[in-house]
Amino acid sequence: MAISNHWCPRIVDALGRMPNLLDLEATWMNTDLLQALIHLQQLERLWIPRLQGSQSEDNPYFEPSFQGSRRIKELNMADTSLMTDASLVSITKTCPYIEVLTVSGNRCLTHEGLIRWCEQLSLQQSSTYGPASSHSIFRTLDGPSTAMTALTTINFANCNRIQSAGFQALFERSHHLQHVNVMSTPIEDDALRVLAKQNANLRSVILNCCARISDHGLQNLLRTSCQLESVSFLYCHRISVQVFFQTLWKCLRLRELQFSLNAGHKTLIENGLPTSAGHQNPGQHEVQEVQDAGLLISPPVLAGASSPRFHEPQLEYTIFGGPDEDDNEPLVLGNEGTGAGNDIMDGSDPYVDAAGACSDSVQEYRQRLISSQMFRQLERLTCLQTLDMRDINLPLDLRSGLARLGRLEQLQVLELTGLNQPLGSAEIDWLIDASGTAEMHAKQPPSFTDHQRAPRTSSPLEGERPGLPALKTLVFKGGYSLSGELLEKLKFARPFLDLHMIQVKDPATVN
Repeated sequence: MAISNHWCPRIVDALGRMPNLLDLEATWMNTDLLQALIHLQQLERLWIPRLQGSQSEDNPYFEPSFQGSRRIKELNMADTSLMTDASLVSITKTCPYIEVLTVSGNRCLTHEGLIRWCEQLSLQQSSTYGPASSHSIFRTLDGPSTAMTALTTINFANCNRIQSAGFQALFERSHHLQHVNVMSTPIEDDALRVLAKQNANLRSVILNCCARISDHGLQNLLRTSCQLESVSFLYCHRISVQVFFQTLWKCLRLRELQFSLNAGHKTLIENGLPTSAGHQNPGQHEVQEVQDAGLLISPPVLAGASSPRFHEPQLEYTIFGGPDEDDNEPLVLGNEGTGAGNDIMDGSDPYVDAAGACSDSVQEYRQRLISSQMFRQLERLTCLQTLDMRDINLPLDLRSGLARLGRLEQLQVLELTGLNQPLGSAEIDWLIDASGTAEMHAKQPPSFTDHQRAPRTSSPLEGERPGLPALKTLVFKGGYSLSGELLEKLKFARPFLDLHMIQVKDPATVN
């Protein structure tokens, strides 16, 4: 039901005659209409975003309005100028069966409102089960009887006055949350830890633009919440590539992943680890003096012809971990000779081997180590259907990334933003192979003549099975990523692939 201001008096009268109404969605509502809700005894779903009017803390009218509809399970009051802490408490305590709560964009809400809500629940339970020993939120939330067992979905996006303590109190009480959106809020690592610990059935978490969460807090969530299907942490300024380091994520059921990284790994690539970074680890003592001097172990120190050209044990340990990491998961070493690693491939890992043996500089060696672990994490997410990577500033050529992503056989959408490197003939030929239409390969695209057609470039990972067979949408946003010639070749070979090129320049135009 859509409501407009012109028909407001008539709608108020009509609502009074529909006590059995189950679903009400109003695109506009004022205080008169809100008060009419008291007649809707059976209402279960109420969408009233952008509620207009005025209210004071001393005269809350939400509670009497909602008294008539205690069956509400889904409530959406986003972008409501009337929503205050007192309003939130008065609504939720009269709607004990709420499963889906959306109050996004309400900038008057604070953490005090959430804590008062939880305290109210605790006091209500205390009157039933006996007097509480204390009214402090962190004391009364210890008993399982005070849990908000019905709540499964919350959306507090852009409620930027709610401090992390409020979310922590809410997560303590909500043991069955499945979908959480706290985008653009001051949530911190401690609240994420409680969220993961208390809610084992988490399905989706949106953390975009949460400036206070760090690699440690996010990694704890990704290692604890095994049921996660969707995670987004775009533009979180403290999240770096180190969220992929050492420990393997346990959320292997992910279907959608969106992330961006800060540029902190550029310093790591240029300068290596600071001498004070990390704890002492196997091999660190023997190279400490060399690292203090800003040097690597020289090739003669490493025995065997297959030794890498460069070797930085402390950095490798920081990235890949050691035998005591990953909850005692087996650590398999291939023929890479670059320190401990969590290899999930059969046999040797040609990518990590290339990190040491094929690097022309120390910076390239470090970059390959970092890229290796990031793509190790990603390739394990075999259920992934949507992958959105923004501003990663790491190589994504065939050997450095796409060959790894090729193991994501269910991937349907791949979005790359800010890719400041071109994809060459080898990458395009690999994507064409992934289409499984061999008969198309022998055909000549109309835009190519015999003397213009470039020879086919063999894959640097010859023998690897082709990847991305389910890919339906490929999106490039920004940067120099794909030449016009190769784009036409890809379109011809995979006509059903939906290609989106947004603010992308042809690498040939680079001066």
